[in-house]
Formats: sequence, C-alpha cells, structure tokens
Amino acid sequence: MSSWVSTALLVLGALTLLRWLVALVQEVHNAVTVHILPRLTSKRFRQTYGEWAVVTGASDGIGKGYIRELAQAGMNVILIARNKDKLDKVAQEISSEFGVETMVIVADFSQGQEIYAHIEQQLQEKDIGILVNNVGLFSPIIMGVPLMSYFGEDDVSMEDVWKTVNVNVANVPAMTKIILPGMLQRGRGAIVNIASMASMLPVPMAALYAASKASSNSNIHSSSQITYKTEFEIHQVQSRGKREIMTNQVRSSPSKSRIPLSH
Repeated sequence: MSSWVSTALLVLGALTLLRWLVALVQEVHNAVTVHILPRLTSKRFRQTYGEWAVVTGASDGIGKGYIRELAQAGMNVILIARNKDKLDKVAQEISSEFGVETMVIVADFSQGQEIYAHIEQQLQEKDIGILVNNVGLFSPIIMGVPLMSYFGEDDVSMEDVWKTVNVNVANVPAMTKIILPGMLQRGRGAIVNIASMASMLPVPMAALYAASKASSNSNIHSSSQITYKTEFEIHQVQSRGKREIMTNQVRSSPSKSRIPLSH
C-alpha cells in the first residue's frame, strides 16, 4: 500500500473519530443540561421562573413528559387537557412521585373561544413562570378528516376546519394572552411552544395541518421580538414525533436556561 493511501486512511480515520467524539460530547452536554442540572438546581429553577408551570395537552405524550421534567425540577404544575380521568391520574402520579402541588383544568381546545374565560379564571393569582403550548391535533384522521383528503371533497366539513384551527392555531396566542402579562409584570418567565417539522416543509394532502403549525411558529417568533431585551425566554421546539424532538431556541441565554426541552 502506497504512503499516500496510508496517509489518506489515517486522516479519514481521525476525522471519523473526531466526529464521533463531538457527537458524544453533545449527547453528554444535553443529558447533563436536561436531566441532571434541573435536579441539582430545583430551588433556583423556581426562583428563576416562578412557582407554577402550565402545560396544555398534558394528559399524555410530549405534554406528560414536560409535566414530569418540570415537576422533577421542583415546579408545581398545572395540567390542561380535555380528558379529566387522564388528567387526574397523571396529577396523582406526579404529586406522589415528586412531592409538588398539582392542579387540573379540563378544557377541550377544539371548542374555541368559549373555554378561555374558564382557564383564565382558574389561573388567577398563580405565580406562573413557564407556559408550555403543547396541545395539538394530528393523526391519520384529523377530527374526522382523512389525511389524504382535498379541501374540495365532501368529507371535509367546515366544522373539521375550525376544530383544527381552534386546536393548532388559536391556542398559542390565546394562552399567551392569558399568561404573558403576569410574566412581564413579574419580570421573569418563559414560553415553550411545541411546533412541528410539518410547519417548515410542504406537506401534500395535509395542507391544513401544516399551515396551522406554521401559524404558531410565526406567532412565537414575532413575540420573541417584543421580549428580546428582557429576562423573558421564548423557546421553539420542532417535534418530529413523540419520541424524537429537535430543539430550536429562539431566544434564550444558554448559561441560565434550565428549561427541559425534551424527555
């Protein structure tokens, strides 16, 4: 084997090893930041953001994962979803395991504007430091709308359209409107918006879903322009599924942020 071939193979091996080491360091950093530091700094976590965290769509999936991580970090948690039995079960589990206070609010976001007065009333006087806008609507059948359907087909009703808009679009500005003023008044807080990769790419036959998620992206990015000079944090999480989350931090200081961005 000639010397240049040997040299090339050595360089290739070194680059491969370097790439592997960088990936390993990143994984260790993420694990420490997400899972270890919150356990060591739970009191500081509450002092930084506030006593309570609110998570929508909290009864299972990503929402339940956030509830667990926030409770593990020492925060009291408010769970919002439409299934009371599931909410009560998760709340009891969290309270028993982590020793924090829990609160359950039953709300069906597909019902639109009528639910928010009740939510706002329940949240009054709470020192809310973190809002996780997680509730969303996506499945092979979206509220009765087959994923492969076109808008012009008979099986896509106006009711289906508005349910998707209510869940995926309206919830972000509505929940933010309820909670953000108190955060800004107290001079601290954070909003985490669970988005979707579908908002970044064309999704044939699922235009309604993709457009609805793109709307929430735009809302959170626009809000970040208002708060960028404050101690307030806004995070965007691009979800590729319940088991794999890619985070894109819109505005946050890595040295102080301890929000668990995945589970």
